[in-house]
Amino acid sequence: MPLPPQFLTFYGQQYRCMNCSGATSGEGVCPFVLPGPGQTLPVSHFGAITTAKIWLIPTNPKNDRTDSNVGFRPTAFLSRAALTDKQVQETFDHFSEYFQRPVTHTFFGPWMQMLEGIEVNGEPQSWNVGEDEFGGICAVDLVKCPTQQDWGSFVRKPTNALDKKLICQNCFEDTGPGQFLKRQIGLHQPKVLIFADTAPYLTENRLINKDDQLFRLWPSEIAVHRTGVWTFGSPPRLSIGLGAVSKIRRASPTLLKELRDAIQLLICAWERRIAAGAGHP
Repeated sequence: MPLPPQFLTFYGQQYRCMNCSGATSGEGVCPFVLPGPGQTLPVSHFGAITTAKIWLIPTNPKNDRTDSNVGFRPTAFLSRAALTDKQVQETFDHFSEYFQRPVTHTFFGPWMQMLEGIEVNGEPQSWNVGEDEFGGICAVDLVKCPTQQDWGSFVRKPTNALDKKLICQNCFEDTGPGQFLKRQIGLHQPKVLIFADTAPYLTENRLINKDDQLFRLWPSEIAVHRTGVWTFGSPPRLSIGLGAVSKIRRASPTLLKELRDAIQLLICAWERRIAAGAGHP
């Protein structure tokens, strides 16, 4: 389906982004951003973002060029700067079909198990949703480009501090030129955001939007796995912050089910409140 003009403009800006061309660390985004045979495109999303009601928000794509999204370059690709609107459309469509392909990155395994079938407005949501269907689940990273090292290892090194600041400011911070995640939320208006240890990075997850009523509904037995709950009124949106991704990666099927049930509990309570006209407390 052709992108509407405002979507084509936005995703064109994102895929052509060279804001981090001043980065210097080979452990960061440089191998993916700088012009040359290794340059790829920012990964705007994984899955059917146009219809998805639930978004998982990880930190950034894994450094795995064999992944069908991370290593993707559109037909006749020359460079980010030379990207045509036709290539923008091709890239967007390719990223949207991620969970319809037979192989996905192992990172998504526990998240797919946890979130598959979660209901929004009484309708089960799925990762494997085509563009002609409604609803679904997708992943939208905070930082759009992979880093050569995993994000945690990269940012812990003092020598990478300047590059970390540059990447964060350029990609998602409110004072930067990109603000890509914030703008994507505004364009697509998802109902539920699940932050994979990324909630503190987004400035909208502040005290003013914190929802203590829903926060207290989270089962105390698994309280270590949640970092916060935030709600927004226009349009209505629920944000749930989860803790360390490493713990989710090692979680047992039992724990994944408990987390799924807790997320569903909060969604249902939030929906009842919206239906009653209560909105944000």
